[in-house]
Amino acid sequence: MAGTARNTQFASRTDSGYEWRYNRHRLERTLLYQLVEQNYAAFVQQLARQGKTLPAYVHREFDAYLRCDRLEYGFLRVRCMSCHAERLVAFSCKKRGLCPSCGARRMTESAALLVDEVLPDRPMRQWVQEESGIRDTVVLFHSYH
Repeated sequence: MAGTARNTQFASRTDSGYEWRYNRHRLERTLLYQLVEQNYAAFVQQLARQGKTLPAYVHREFDAYLRCDRLEYGFLRVRCMSCHAERLVAFSCKKRGLCPSCGARRMTESAALLVDEVLPDRPMRQWVQEESGIRDTVVLFHSYH
């Protein structure tokens, strides 16, 4: 079965070579998820009692996080062409603010893009990405001597 950056795969050595195993990421078992799930509604109510609200994009971020990687909110059924094993792959929130799993995936994809398509194929010691109000990127190259 083809792997995705979103879900964990690992290879284990067997007598016939390597065997790929798929482990579904269970976000609902993490401490952060449990804390958000248990306390988010009470936090919003407490803010409302104080006459305050969170911006709409913050509500969307929390709602997406609480639906991320949960089979009850949607999934794909994936079938291996060779062994016909089937797996359910839950949809992810694809956000980068709160969800550490999706944030790490986006960071990995961004790093791969930089290495594969942006940064030149030559030795360098460092590169620095700065964000200003206009969100411009500055890349500094230092060749090895």
